[in-house]
Amino acid sequence: MSESLFFAEQLAQFRQAHPQDAGWTVCEVPPSAGLQSYSLPDFLPQAKSATAVKMSLTQNLSRDKVKAWRDDSARGVLKEEGWIGDIEFLWEGSPIHARRTRCCTEWFRDISVVFLAFRSRPVVESLFGELRDFMRRKMQEDAVIQVIGGPDVMRPRLTWDDLCLPNGMAEDIRSASETFFRSEERYRRFGLAYRRGFLFSGPPGCGKTQAAKVIASTIQEAACIAYTAQGGEHEPERIQEAFAIAGNLAPAILILEDLDKLGDKVPISLVLNLLDGLESMRGVLVIASTNEPERLEPALLLRPSRFDRVWPFPLPEQEQRRVFLAKRTKGAFSDQALDEVARLSQGFSMAYVQEILASAVAYSIRDDREPTEQDLFEAVDVLRKQIRGARTAMPRVGHSNDGLGFRVPAEA
Repeated sequence: MSESLFFAEQLAQFRQAHPQDAGWTVCEVPPSAGLQSYSLPDFLPQAKSATAVKMSLTQNLSRDKVKAWRDDSARGVLKEEGWIGDIEFLWEGSPIHARRTRCCTEWFRDISVVFLAFRSRPVVESLFGELRDFMRRKMQEDAVIQVIGGPDVMRPRLTWDDLCLPNGMAEDIRSASETFFRSEERYRRFGLAYRRGFLFSGPPGCGKTQAAKVIASTIQEAACIAYTAQGGEHEPERIQEAFAIAGNLAPAILILEDLDKLGDKVPISLVLNLLDGLESMRGVLVIASTNEPERLEPALLLRPSRFDRVWPFPLPEQEQRRVFLAKRTKGAFSDQALDEVARLSQGFSMAYVQEILASAVAYSIRDDREPTEQDLFEAVDVLRKQIRGARTAMPRVGHSNDGLGFRVPAEA
């Protein structure tokens, strides 16, 4: 049985249990409403407007449990977050029944749908409004990034000092991102749409990921949502879900990873329409990254209301590499050694500069001793040969993956 036929039969059964002539309205709820997640079971017991709450669930991963299971060894358990079953309650005295059902496709990919039965549309709008406020507060309190198509991740604990970018670039990005969330009144005064778009462009491993993580880490007042294209026929629905959730939870940050790869999976017209949303994108800062800007549609780049600011992230210069090494080694090596390593690592991405330190530490652990300056030089030599050999066979090899850490295995 196909997934569409399965859900059609489930909806027909749900409608039969809530007949229209008895005053019920039945609908399928979009994921952006928040009913898909573990939020609803957490929300209702503490909501003053909810009474007579009855839950018949086969699975209920509360936010506390999700936080407790955030280590890598348990992430597989969280492939299907949320609740499955029925929740019946009164909201402002009016009955509401939510049912979440799930099916596993032939590719072992879980898809879930929420059906809602209610008798008063204003009551449902009131429910959704309070649920959005609850979700926003919980995301801030729990410091999580909601990932579309995969398990949520904790916000990193980073500061602007963790960035090593060309002179003035980190300050420029910081000013542009922080002032946006303080500027709604002025945007309105001058008739500007209150939304913002940043594009981080450049080779893998050069700081795009780190800059996005720092913004997510330091701007705590904004909810944070991340989307990475996974592949498969449901990609258009996923990106629409990401935009809808960001709009519902605004003020929000929406991170779009590997924008250059979207064209293979999502119609460019859909992306443009989502970026052009006026009221739906109010209070949303979109941060997109691309390793290959030449692959992007000109329509994405040549209209400021889509990506207002474009920052190139080039391979780091010698001084950037030197500053990075000094920050990470914290006085463990001489200035002369760091100067020489920075000089010898010409052409390295920042990710590979970090690998110099990782390799040096690995050598010292292997020999059960403290790392030495000779370990640094050996690591540089090995990595230079590795990059040179890899680029001979495949030009883009030699940089580490620039992913934000939200990717899950692609669908077959």
